[in-house]
Amino acid sequence: MKTFKSRFNSSIKVVYVERTDAEYDRIKHLFDIHGYAFLTQSVIFVNKSKLEDENLFKKSYLIFIESHEVAHHVLGHNSLKRNSKHEAEADYIGIKLCEDSDFKSALNVGKKYFAQRNSISFEKYHIKYGLKLVSKLVNKK
Repeated sequence: MKTFKSRFNSSIKVVYVERTDAEYDRIKHLFDIHGYAFLTQSVIFVNKSKLEDENLFKKSYLIFIESHEVAHHVLGHNSLKRNSKHEAEADYIGIKLCEDSDFKSALNVGKKYFAQRNSISFEKYHIKYGLKLVSKLVNKK
């Protein structure tokens, strides 16, 4: 297991978990529900083995996945109870986090899959919801 502080929020830890790690069997069901990663109690768990199996264990994908999970935290989404609205919001804010931190490849990964994951293009989502979502975050501070 590799553990490090998030690039986007130093209060959040990122943990890459492999099938050979003792903890994997204990949390595998959460990967089955949430996919490549999930956030709980300020820790992002990333399924390194699954990403490697799918040839997605690449820096740009890892950074976008991390930004997406940090976005859930920033948005105040309940740890493991998510819905399609939460996922779209986290994708959008994750892309914005990548943009703000100049992670262009990760930003492109987020935009590439946005429509597929959310049934709306990033551009249309930005026009319809983006400004309201960002202003909600600004007002939260």
